[in-house]
Order: sequence, then structure tokens, then C-alpha cells
Amino acid sequence: MQNYRRVTRVRITHPYGPGAQDADVCSLRDIRLVDLTKADVYRWWDGVQRCYPEAKTVNQQAYKRLRAACAEAVERGILATNPVAIPKAGSKIEIKEKYLPTDGEIGAILAQVPARYRVLTSLVLHHGVRIGEAIALEVADVEVIPLPVPFLPRVTVTIRQNAQRITDGGGTHMLLQSPKTKAGNRTVPIMAADVPYFLDHLARFAPAEPTVIRQQIKGTHSTGLTPLEWTWANPGC
Repeated sequence: MQNYRRVTRVRITHPYGPGAQDADVCSLRDIRLVDLTKADVYRWWDGVQRCYPEAKTVNQQAYKRLRAACAEAVERGILATNPVAIPKAGSKIEIKEKYLPTDGEIGAILAQVPARYRVLTSLVLHHGVRIGEAIALEVADVEVIPLPVPFLPRVTVTIRQNAQRITDGGGTHMLLQSPKTKAGNRTVPIMAADVPYFLDHLARFAPAEPTVIRQQIKGTHSTGLTPLEWTWANPGC
């Protein structure tokens, strides 16, 4: 929902940056829904592409939001036909292949990052854990399995929740949620080379006191790996 509102705001109701003063980009916000025409939509879309040529994904998301809203208006009898009908606007966007850092570059990053953030960095860069999943980890999610000397312990991390940054309401907090799919719940074995980071983190940086998590119905506590401001998403709401 937050993304829905943000995309609608920055491309339709309150454009920012290059399109903030552009007459074409800002044209839709003063048009009543019942008066919206295909020509109006084309004018807006042309302006959006001109002002935000590098933000193709956000542009297309805004187009799809507008089309969905007008489709609902047609369903409710407010509009006779959907004026948001630009074939190319909904075409698949070709995404450039992302650069993947080498093992040497990742090692250099881990060597330079502050010690308290090495565990998060390791989880994201070496183990494919999403940043929200890494931030939401609790001490209880990290299992240290002793092995005979001279071997280091084996470490596993269990992913069972994720964190999303929420900025609505004038403030910012992290929203804890359960994974969207069963596959999101998983146990990740930590590579041997990174085990020392986890042992060091647990010894030096794990919070001594539980982190308070605000909840709509009742308060709860968890011992998070990172001390942040949390809100738990109540499944019943």
C-alpha cells in the first residue's frame, strides 16, 4: 500500500524533480475522473517519459495504477470505457543485467565495513539473504553448533520474518512481517570463512536486553541482532 501511494504521488498528484513544474506531467491532478480522456492520458504519459527517462519502472507502475483505477470506475459505471489504453506503456521493460561484485570485492567490503555491520553484510552479499530478512533476525535465529577442535563451530541462520521500512505518518520505523510464502521460511548455513564474524557479533554486539516491538493489540519483545524501532504487523488487521 505504501508503494501504491508513493508511486501515485510522485507521478500523478504531486510530481517531484524534473516533472514538478511540467504542465503535461501535472495535468491529470486537476481533471475530474468523469472528464478524463485518452488524449489526457497520452499527454501525461508523454510528459512522464520526457521528464523521467531513467525511471521506467516507476513510470510504468504509475500507468498501471491509473489504468486499474479507471477499470474500477468502468466496473462501477462511472466511466463508459477505460481511457487509459496505451499499448506500449504496459510492455515489458528490459532491465539491464546487474553488476555482481567479485569475491575479492566482497572481501574488501567486509574488511572495511564497521564490525557491528559485518554480519548483515555477510548475510546479504555472501548468502543471498534479503536486507529486510537480515535486519529482522533475532539472536534466537542464529544457531552455533560446536565441532571438535581444531574446527570452528558450524553456524546456521533461520529466516522466519522480514522487516520493511515504513515512512507514513511523518516518521520512520521498521515493520516486521512473516514471509509471504512458505519458501521464505528457511535455514541458511553460514560459510566457514564468515563464521568468525557471527561469533564476534554474538559476543560483542548482540543486545543485552530484548528489543521492544510495538503491536496494535499487545506489546511483545524479541532479542534482535540489531537495535531498531520496530512495529509488528498484526495478522488480524
